[in-house]
Amino acid sequence: MQNQTPPQQQNPAQVKANSARIAHDVLRSLNEDATDLTAMRTLLENERQVLEQRDHSQLEEITHNKSALAAQLEQRNSKRLASLARLIPTPIAASPTDAKSWREAMQHLEQNSGLAMIGTWDKVEQQLRECSELLQINEKIIGNMRQGVNQFLNLLRGQTGSGQTYGATGKAEVFADNPTITSA
Repeated sequence: MQNQTPPQQQNPAQVKANSARIAHDVLRSLNEDATDLTAMRTLLENERQVLEQRDHSQLEEITHNKSALAAQLEQRNSKRLASLARLIPTPIAASPTDAKSWREAMQHLEQNSGLAMIGTWDKVEQQLRECSELLQINEKIIGNMRQGVNQFLNLLRGQTGSGQTYGATGKAEVFADNPTITSA
């Protein structure tokens, strides 16, 4: 890593050049994030289809690809945080998930470099929200599937929550003392 002079000890030309270099690096990384988030959205949509169709043969590959993309996104984010910490005194380091702090940092970069940072940042932020929503939907599907499997397993074991099950007439009946499906 280069031996860099702190920003407050640099002349204005050095500060501007350093700001421009960091802004270019951040903008490039945001564009790479946008590409990866598009791929992540596709994976999450595919995962949802696979879960809804209960065709789990592709889940392992989807999970592997999601993990790889998430690792790339995290790695770039860490590099961005380090770059920004060298350039501007920002609260991002204290709260790296605070959208307001990120927006302020992008505004600072845009003002000092002349690059259009805000539009790219807004795009990435929107993609992050969309991926988060898709992930929550998939988690609910998985949670419902898990609950169904657990209920089925409990029925096989003869363990129902209250010991009551609805009979053919629709009336609640206690079946806890009857033989389980596996012993019938």
